Amino acid sequence: MGMFRGCFRGDRASRTRVAKTTPPSDKKTPTTTTDVTLAAPSATVGSGTSTMPTIPVKGATRPGVHYHLVSYSRDGSEKAEADGTFRSDALARALSAPDCPYTDVFVSSHGYNTDLVDADDSYQRWMGAMADDTADLAAADVARRAQTGKPFAALLIAVHWPSKLWTAKLASALLSSSDSDSDSEQGGVKPAVATRSLGGAPAATSSAEGASGDAAVERELAQLVSTMNEEDSAALADRPALKAALSTLADAAVHPPVEVAAAAAAVDAGAAAGAAAVQPVLPANLHKAYVELATELAAVDKAAAVGDDDKDDDEPVVTMDPGDAFVEAVKELTAEAATAAAKAAPSAETTAAAAAASTPTAADDTGTTAPVVVSRGLGTFLVGAATTAATAALLRRTAILTLFGRFQHRARVVGRVGVRGLLAKLMAAAATTAGPAPKFHLAGHSLGSHVVSSALVGPRRGGVPLPAKVHSVALVQGAVPAGAYGAGKMYGSMLGHQGPVAGPVVATYSTRDGALWFYGRAYGGEPLGRVGADHQQPVVPRRLVMGGVDATYDLGGGGGHMVNVDASAVVDKIEPGIGGKLVGSHSDVTDPPTTHLIWAAALAGDGSPAEGATR
Repeated sequence: MGMFRGCFRGDRASRTRVAKTTPPSDKKTPTTTTDVTLAAPSATVGSGTSTMPTIPVKGATRPGVHYHLVSYSRDGSEKAEADGTFRSDALARALSAPDCPYTDVFVSSHGYNTDLVDADDSYQRWMGAMADDTADLAAADVARRAQTGKPFAALLIAVHWPSKLWTAKLASALLSSSDSDSDSEQGGVKPAVATRSLGGAPAATSSAEGASGDAAVERELAQLVSTMNEEDSAALADRPALKAALSTLADAAVHPPVEVAAAAAAVDAGAAAGAAAVQPVLPANLHKAYVELATELAAVDKAAAVGDDDKDDDEPVVTMDPGDAFVEAVKELTAEAATAAAKAAPSAETTAAAAAASTPTAADDTGTTAPVVVSRGLGTFLVGAATTAATAALLRRTAILTLFGRFQHRARVVGRVGVRGLLAKLMAAAATTAGPAPKFHLAGHSLGSHVVSSALVGPRRGGVPLPAKVHSVALVQGAVPAGAYGAGKMYGSMLGHQGPVAGPVVATYSTRDGALWFYGRAYGGEPLGRVGADHQQPVVPRRLVMGGVDATYDLGGGGGHMVNVDASAVVDKIEPGIGGKLVGSHSDVTDPPTTHLIWAAALAGDGSPAEGATR
């Protein structure tokens, strides 16, 4: 992602912490600039071939900070830049330069349901918060000057991988604003015209009825298709069953079966009056459509697999039963709408005035409007929209929960194929320069914990060791099985003195992480992000409690040791964010105590990243 050096020039002894500021977000594709002088005037990225586009981290307190985005396809292959070059090659050249200024390399991965716009928003917040942590930056500078004779300078690399079925354009298509009109027209589809508010009685049809084929259904289907991840939408032509499943969802959004209409009404009633919701029931035809959707998309991934490791991929792709997902989607949306209503409760007049001034609305044919919860990542945002959009939001949330297992599998593939290759290339390049090699650090949020863990463990068959060890790993609210790091388990080989990590592996968890509620029910056990690592072998993980911004953590214990950090007191809130988006506790990971912990892991111990790893 860029470098921190420019953020802390001056008094290295200062313990001042800059207040966390939220960078503005216009929900557009990240703007890139061409950076030709990174940490020092003589350092260029891509010298001799091309310069590398970088993404600046916004905010007045972060001048000069930027990150580098490396994008991967679903099979783990790196995507080329517009000029045909690969960003990893330019990064490797920067690290192999004789005057390379970098002391540290941070590689981070986002989690589930994150497109390019979402990823930039996440990295802006996360890396911006890290850059604002002036006290830990000063400590890093002191440490690196003592170890290397050079001032601290970090090369920040962000990974983007296709983890979202529907992109941000779909949400834009549901907004009745000028920006949404522009976004949707670029996709060849105009937003659906509002016909009824969520508070009205939806026009229900029998669950046995098939797709109507009317214009509204075709428009909804066009929105679903045009806003799909481009790699998945490309498969539609060869997979009629995939398009048929989407057609069923589109028809149900426009002409909701009685069961779906009742569920949407329950969401509205539960949010407005605390009414007890009826037990939702997913119609049989929709259940079948979700199963086909999961099956077809899994087949698409299988067809795209590369290399012997994945061509005969026998890993099971577990999916949540669509009926269970539908029930839990209703609960989620009801709770989220109730939370939003409670946030707006203090003053009805103030709320009404603010809504009239800032909230886009979609009028129905009676002139009324209503808020609708639309999925975005593992959080949500509220917009005014029609009943079609409300029902569509419920159906898409059901899809998100149903398909989670498919993207969990994809995260592992991207990690062990793509990010593993990135680490190997950069470590090899860094080893060619004189003097101490930079320390490598990995950080993953949610499903990103799978990405970085798989990168460390490597291919399931016939992998070769990384050229160096990673110095620290931070698994933030990991959507990974709690037992995955035990001996003989999925990621057991990344721990211990013979593993690929020289320092600590810290894992935050919070009992208040509401976004991981479904994990145990769908995947047979609690996730890392709710209970921490629970293995007993090879060594029982230590447990600490997250402290404040000046907390001192004992993260010693030798290479590759696991430390669970209870962040329940910090990762605990839901509050309005940019554009009305609700940021759930799962994504509440940029508070000063959290960034301080990540810095503490990066600065812990004296493990050398130059030692060879066994995997």
